[in-house]
Amino acid sequence: MDEESNIVANVSLGAGIATWVVFVVHFCLGCVPFLGMFAILLFPVEGLLALTAIICGGIGISTASGLEEGTGRVQAMIGVVMGVFYFLFVIGLVALGIFLGIGIAILDSALVMALI
Repeated sequence: MDEESNIVANVSLGAGIATWVVFVVHFCLGCVPFLGMFAILLFPVEGLLALTAIICGGIGISTASGLEEGTGRVQAMIGVVMGVFYFLFVIGLVALGIFLGIGIAILDSALVMALI
């Protein structure tokens, strides 16, 4: 193999793509009756894949500086962005769930107080 390659950057890109593929499968599986309870088992897999994308992406970016110009740097950056975006998306979903849950609880308590 004469060409220099940045395998860690490719792993980062693959893990970033796999994170979102597993997320879509998780979401679709969660909508199926009786199979939805197994969808929660995919959540840790998504997190580990995203973490792998971020860590390998960081290593891939630092490795790319020692190789030929542009060897794997873009793949590593895309992997990092996909991993970070996944975590931000999940944090946003959790915050939205908490916000809507509190909002519904406040509306319910106001409705109960109005009826009393």
